[in-house]
Amino acid sequence: MTGFYEWERSNPKVKIPYFVTRSDGHLMLGAGLWSESPIVEEERTCALITRDSIGDLDFIHDRSPVEFHAQEALEWLSSSEPPLELFHPDHQPRFATLRVSSRVNSVRNNDASLVLPDDEPTESNDLTLF
Repeated sequence: MTGFYEWERSNPKVKIPYFVTRSDGHLMLGAGLWSESPIVEEERTCALITRDSIGDLDFIHDRSPVEFHAQEALEWLSSSEPPLELFHPDHQPRFATLRVSSRVNSVRNNDASLVLPDDEPTESNDLTLF
């Protein structure tokens, strides 16, 4: 994937959206599990594996997807035993965050501008006219 959205919620009344990408600009290769599920009539289901967030994303959310470099993704896909050491934060690519418009908060909005930097004014109680 090229990125994902995450919302900073330190103020319960305001959701501040961010578009999260890899800091090196490469495609994101997230760790996941794929299986056939008896719950949905043997259809295939998937789950994204997450870990504790570290410095690059923890100001937004306490969880982050497990992310691989290309060689590690191949190891994850081809190992008979899960190489869980790849989940260690030292192996993880770093994330870059970009504050984006609150337009992403509505499913009615679906266009390329949703990943552009936010141009909305920052709310502040310190603003005055004079």
